[in-house]
Amino acid sequence: MDNVFLNVLLQSLSAFLVLFIISKILGKKQVAQLEFCDYVVGISIGSIAAAMAVDPDIPFYHFIVAMIIFGGLDLFLSIIARKSNFLKATIKGRPLIIIEDGKLNFKNIKKSKLDLNEIMAQCRNKGYFYVDDIAYCIFETSGDFSILPKSKSRPLIAKDLGLPKEDVSLQTEVIIDGKIIPHELQKINKTKEWLYKKMKLTKNKKQIKNILFATYDEKTDKISLHYKKEQENNK
Repeated sequence: MDNVFLNVLLQSLSAFLVLFIISKILGKKQVAQLEFCDYVVGISIGSIAAAMAVDPDIPFYHFIVAMIIFGGLDLFLSIIARKSNFLKATIKGRPLIIIEDGKLNFKNIKKSKLDLNEIMAQCRNKGYFYVDDIAYCIFETSGDFSILPKSKSRPLIAKDLGLPKEDVSLQTEVIIDGKIIPHELQKINKTKEWLYKKMKLTKNKKQIKNILFATYDEKTDKISLHYKKEQENNK
C-alpha cells in the first residue's frame, strides 16, 4: 500500500511538472485564446496526465513522451500556421462576420453553427441589446465575439457632445429563424394577427420562414426585420 501511494504521489508530481513545462512552452493561449486545436491538445494532455498519476502499471515515461508529442504537435501547427495564410485558415479557421451594418448575415450564421439565441446572448454580454446598433459583429476563431458599434451607438460620443440620453427599452424578439414566438407576443399583449398586420404580411408561411429575425420596440412602435435572403431586404 505504501509503495502504491508513493508511486501515485511521485507520478502526480511528475505529471504536474511536465504539464507546467509544456504550458510554459506553448504560452498563455491555452487559457486566453482557446481555439479548436488548443482545446483538443489541452484535453488530451490533461487526460494523459490524469492517467499517469493513478496508473502504476504503465511506465511513467510513456505518459511523458505522449504529452510531449501532443505539445509538440500543437507547437508545430502554430509555427506552420504563421508561415501561410492558407494553412492558418485550414487549421484555425476564419473569422466570420455575423452582423454587418445592423443586418444579420444568414449565410455566415449557418457556417458558425450558432443559433440566434446564442448570438443575441453574446451581443448582450458585450453591452449591445439591439442588432441595429452594431456596425460589425465578428465571430472569432477563438469562439469569442468582437463588436464594433455604429458611431451613434457609442456612449462616449453622446456624452462628449452633451446630448441628452433618452430612456431605453428592451426590444421583444417576435420572430426567430422563421418562427413566430408566441410567449414573447404574450408579454407585450399582442397576437399573431397583430404581428401580420404590423408587418403588412399575409398569413403566408413562406414569407415568415424567410424572416431570420424580427424585434418589436414598444417605445417607438416599430418592428426591425432581418431577412434570410438579401433580395428580400428591400421589400
